[in-house]
Amino acid sequence: MGRLILARHIGVMLVLAVGGSVAGSTAGAPGSTPAVPDFLRYDRPATFSAVAEQVSVPMRDGVGLRCALRRPGRDATPAEGRFPGLVTNFFAYRALQEASFGDEASWFSERGYVTLMCSPRGSGGSPGHWRPFRAQEQRDNYDLIEWLAAQPWSTGKVGQTGASYGGISTYRAVAARPPHLTAAAPIVSYSRLYDEIVYPGGIRGSILRWWPSFTWATAIPGEGPAGILGGFADSVAFERDAAAHPTYDDYWREADIDTAAVDASQIPVLGLGGWHDLFPRGMVANYEAARDQSWLVMFPWAHSDVVPGNPNYGPADNALLAWFDHWLLDLPGAPLPSSRVTSWELPKRRGRWVALPDYPAAPSPETLFLNADGTLAGRARTAGAVTYTVNPFDTGCACADHGMSTYPDDPANDQQAADQARTHFDSAALAHDTVIAGAPLAHLRASLSASDGNLVVRLEDVAADGASAIITTGWLRASHRQSHEHPEALHPGQTYDYDVHLWPTHWRVAAGHHLRVSLSSGDVAAIEPNAPPGTVTILTGTGGSVVELPVASS
Repeated sequence: MGRLILARHIGVMLVLAVGGSVAGSTAGAPGSTPAVPDFLRYDRPATFSAVAEQVSVPMRDGVGLRCALRRPGRDATPAEGRFPGLVTNFFAYRALQEASFGDEASWFSERGYVTLMCSPRGSGGSPGHWRPFRAQEQRDNYDLIEWLAAQPWSTGKVGQTGASYGGISTYRAVAARPPHLTAAAPIVSYSRLYDEIVYPGGIRGSILRWWPSFTWATAIPGEGPAGILGGFADSVAFERDAAAHPTYDDYWREADIDTAAVDASQIPVLGLGGWHDLFPRGMVANYEAARDQSWLVMFPWAHSDVVPGNPNYGPADNALLAWFDHWLLDLPGAPLPSSRVTSWELPKRRGRWVALPDYPAAPSPETLFLNADGTLAGRARTAGAVTYTVNPFDTGCACADHGMSTYPDDPANDQQAADQARTHFDSAALAHDTVIAGAPLAHLRASLSASDGNLVVRLEDVAADGASAIITTGWLRASHRQSHEHPEALHPGQTYDYDVHLWPTHWRVAAGHHLRVSLSSGDVAAIEPNAPPGTVTILTGTGGSVVELPVASS
């Protein structure tokens, strides 16, 4: 317990240290908040001990899932009375449950919650075959919530939270609409599995290409050699299925977050996401689909930050406690966020917390033209074209996995050397700070020498000394220009229109910096280097390519 509480306190101090001076120096700026919002500092002391036991929770078909149950207790005995329940991290990573999230579950039990951490079928000792994000898993999640609500020591109010796999499960639980699910707090979840990580822009992603076979094989099994072999077989099955479904079809739709069902549920949802995480687009999309009952908090997280014990995660526990104390315990002192969207305004190292009434925060996009002389400007110059050679091995970061543990403003991720080999377009130096708060969109008019290819668009923040940080990136398989359901091959040399959707961001570009749009055919940290060799010709100037930027303020 000491480790978790210390991590939470360090996490609060870290945000104070990073955000305090910047927020303080801009006190009174529109939309600014104190260095740490109240609900990220909320806390109250433990009043119980946590009494843990292993239980088998029966599903509607009689299969029992292996779960860790923690109840508020005194002197190692469950306390008398009724308590609200929390399903925490319904995910396949049994070892991580016990090592990290088990401490978090105990922390909530010590504050008056019955917590239940369960392993889906085929993982962590639960019987069956592991099939992540399928309908069976969603039905099981429903049953877990209703079982917890029906226990004699339950108030009947149940919440659910979880990170990554657990966050996805949480959103899917909301969509299933169990009668006793009272509030939810999903952390770093996708909205669509297909084009957010497995096939970003329709291109086979590199992050999960080998991860299932090797990492999941050791993360999900039950006990002993048989469990390890079973976990390996199930993870290979996932990879086989992904390869068998290269387009967006019913296989992927089953795994989606049903945002219409989330919206119809009217269950209050607090989404906790990260701008540098794997799923910023998903967290924003899920929020946008259910605004009436949703609040969104976007941290400067990468995916590896989202583990209890990581200092960057600390304030999340405070937010979760405030959230569930408000909805499940009805405590009058438990604050909700002061606005629908609370966001760390990037870059990470010189940012601040900002309260936004909604997201995207830009009233309308500003259009910038890509000109043949390499300028990025509000006015198109003479029609022209630029041609570059395909380099499928280009990359945007000095890392193994985009979004896992790296940040654009790390010095190792400076793009100025890489940009010399890319076609890029630069704006003039900005006269004022400019805030981009939305998802940029690149409208490219281009021809490829091959019958297919990859288009990678990076929006960058270039400092006066030339150092360049990636603000956000977009990817598109050229044959997927009309849809991910029905790809269409290209006629080499023919010009087509391509809309490349960059991922959402919230970034302040300082006065004196430049904006840069760089184009290439590779990003091995995010996509496979599978672009055919050849050239890409981009039409520029009048009648050519443009980028729409969601500029919120300047």
